[in-house]
Amino acid sequence: MKKLLMTLGLMLSLNAQATLLSLNIDEQLYNVGDTVTAEIVVSDIELVAGFQREVAGFNLNLDFDNTLLSLAGISFGNQLDQNAGMSIQTSFDLGTSAFISELSFLPGFVLAFEQSLLSSFVLATVSFEVLAEGQANFGFSNVALTDSTSASFNGLQTQGSSLTLGNTVQVPAPTTLLLALLPAAFLVRRTRQ
Repeated sequence: MKKLLMTLGLMLSLNAQATLLSLNIDEQLYNVGDTVTAEIVVSDIELVAGFQREVAGFNLNLDFDNTLLSLAGISFGNQLDQNAGMSIQTSFDLGTSAFISELSFLPGFVLAFEQSLLSSFVLATVSFEVLAEGQANFGFSNVALTDSTSASFNGLQTQGSSLTLGNTVQVPAPTTLLLALLPAAFLVRRTRQ
């Protein structure tokens, strides 16, 4: 019986669910000079003993093409400091990536309570200025997510994003234009008769 309870407890503490770190962009089409806003979101947070694990810190590089985009700004979400100024927030423009990091000083039980009410939340919001036309791809590298004991999350998955930069308005081909004008020519001819 004792072995059964220990095995059951071990099974409850282990979880196959992988925490997901994703980049959400509000639109998929931007022109030169526009501002792109992207949110770094954590979701599907792993469970420990049936409870959602608290996120107390993260650091990552958000990779982007600096020939197409220029980093304009970074702001942090409020789930690691609860608007109390209880975290260290760091960000740097590294040219082809943005280094973004936050470490909370709030007790684990406070973070766990506040975050348990959410299935996902924003860690940071990054804005870029569009410099040129092209296909922009975003990805994550050097990613770490920790709880209040500084233990790393297991099986962390990342999901980047891509978007089209520039004018993609399609000009009708000559044959399409001809087909559109054909009924008009027919009506003109018919009114003259």
